[in-house]
Order: sequence, then structure tokens, then C-alpha cells
Amino acid sequence: MMKDRWRSVRQAAGLAGALAIAAGLAIQPAGAAEKVKIASAVSWPAYAFWEIVKTQNLAPDLDLEVTVLDDPTGGYAMLATDQFQVYGSTIDYAPIAAEQGFPIRQVSLGTLSNGIDQVMMAPNMKVEDLRGKRVAAPEAFVGQLLVGYWLQKNGIQIDEVEWVNLNADEAAGALLGGDIALAYMYEPWTSKVMENLPGATLIAKSNQPLFLETAMIGDAIYMNEKFITERRETAVKVMKAYWDAVQWWRDHPAEGNEILSKSLEWPVSDTEFVLGKDGTAMDTEGVYPYTFQEAAIACGVADGEMPFGLVKGQIFKTYDIAAARWGDLGLVKSPAPADKGIDCSLMGDLVASGYTGKP
Repeated sequence: MMKDRWRSVRQAAGLAGALAIAAGLAIQPAGAAEKVKIASAVSWPAYAFWEIVKTQNLAPDLDLEVTVLDDPTGGYAMLATDQFQVYGSTIDYAPIAAEQGFPIRQVSLGTLSNGIDQVMMAPNMKVEDLRGKRVAAPEAFVGQLLVGYWLQKNGIQIDEVEWVNLNADEAAGALLGGDIALAYMYEPWTSKVMENLPGATLIAKSNQPLFLETAMIGDAIYMNEKFITERRETAVKVMKAYWDAVQWWRDHPAEGNEILSKSLEWPVSDTEFVLGKDGTAMDTEGVYPYTFQEAAIACGVADGEMPFGLVKGQIFKTYDIAAARWGDLGLVKSPAPADKGIDCSLMGDLVASGYTGKP
């Protein structure tokens, strides 16, 4: 059974769906590796590529210190106060951080949810029946963003349903008990409900065009603003190390999944469920890790084709979409411009250096 992705994060304010990160220290003795502090929002394969950096010695001049917080909101606060310099979490937080004036920036997209995030409806329900009904999702997190967006696209306004703050494992029980009409889901809970509740329907998945075209459900890399400006050379090295690790995983998927699983203390089968087995991440309905080139195109600092119909500069488009959705849910009231939440200059530096994503 796959470990619960969101168990300890349902109280998190303003998150949702991507990725592990790193950071730097000040002056080091000659020849010493520079210490880099990394934090991940939760235990999740998309945030664990730093373990590949370490085990394969992809950044010998960096001393990576990696912490899994299981506290996304607290993690953003710690990033803002420079207790960590780099942070992996879901894409959608950038507009909230910008409005609150946090000194953090989203520096790259990391992954795109390609089916693992889902919406399930109770038996004998129709879309038009949802008005006034109880709808479950972890509040202020990616699940609520997903459900809210689906409701709106199907003619149901946010305030026309009663929101219930439940994670997927809790929502599974509530669906089985007939207490809710709709719920945010992911495996293995989706299958458990389908097996035990005849007539329950899986009505939405994050790999549907409705969601893929927004790139809103997934993971991203965040950095402390001070780290970007005062330790820029190190910040660029950190970005390069991350993309080296992603490419190494793509070239060695079986060994890479073993490394990630060991660091997460997950069964390899669970990691394969999320990332797939062949290094393309297209052989599973989990998450899709962008390549360096794709992330650079999404940042608008490179040219080329994006997967899933995404476009050059997608990171800024996604910021605006997420800000609008959080506005609908009352979590963003006066959206700040995208450049207050996003800084793609490090990706630009790598492109200018001739880096292509190969270790």
C-alpha cells in the first residue's frame, strides 16, 4: 500500500501538487564542500532526487543536508526565515507567498500530476445534485484546488457546496458511510472505494486535459530570496545538481527507484506507482518529472516543445491560474504580480552556460 502522501498536511494553508531542493552556506574552508540545506514538504518521490545527487556524487563540492518536514506551511515559514534555502512543495503556493510578502521564490516547475490526483462521486449522484451537498477535500491544499476547479468547470460554484476538511483516507470512510457526496481521492483509496461501494464513480483525474493544461497540480522548487541573491553561484550549482539527478534517474530508472525508495523507506513498488519503471514517467498514472529543457521552456528561458500541450512561459500562466483559483476559495484576495512569486533567472543562467540537463 502506498504511503499516505498527505496524511500530515491536511491542515496546511495554501498549498497543493512538486520537488526537493537545496541551499547554501557562507564561507567554507578551502577545499571543503559547501553545506546546502534542503527541505521537502512531505515524504514523496518527486522531492527525493537529492538522494541521487548524494549517492552518485553528482555535486562533490556541495554538502547536502536534507530534511523531510511533513509540515508544508511550517516549511514555507522556515524557508522564509532562511532556516532552509531550498524547498520542495506543490506548485500552487507561489501566489499565496507573494501576497503575504514572503522572501521566497518559485524557481522552477518540478513535476506535473499525471493521474494520481482524482475526484470521486457517491452512488446515485449527478452533477446537478451536488448543490447543497457535503464535499470533502483537505482544505487549502491541492485537493481542494482540484475539486474546486472541477466543480466550477461543471457549473457548480464554490459556495454552493458544504466543504468538509478530510484527507483521502478519511474521505474514503465518509463515502462508504454515505456522509459525503464528492471527495478528493488518490490510490490506494480510490480502488478501495470502488471495490466496496457499488455505483461510486471516478469522475475526474489530474491527467485529463481540463487539469493538465493548467499545470497547476504538481510540484515545484522554491528558494529563499537571500540565497538566490547572496549565494547565487551556489544556487546555480544546486539547480544543476537537481537536474543532473533527474536525468540520471531517467537513464537508470530501476536503480534510481531503488535509491529513492530506500531514502523514503517505501516499497519499490510504491515508488514505481508514482514515477513508473522505464524512466519516461509515461508508463504510469503518477507524476511526470519535467526534464531540464522542459522546465527551462516553462520558465520562458529556452525554446522548444512542451509535453501535455503546455506552452513556453507556462510557470507564469500557471501562477495566474492558481492565484485565481485561490481567490475563488478566499485564500488570495489581492494577487501580486507573478514576478513577486517567481524567479526564473537561475534557470536562465544554466541555459546561458550551455547546460542541457545531462550530468
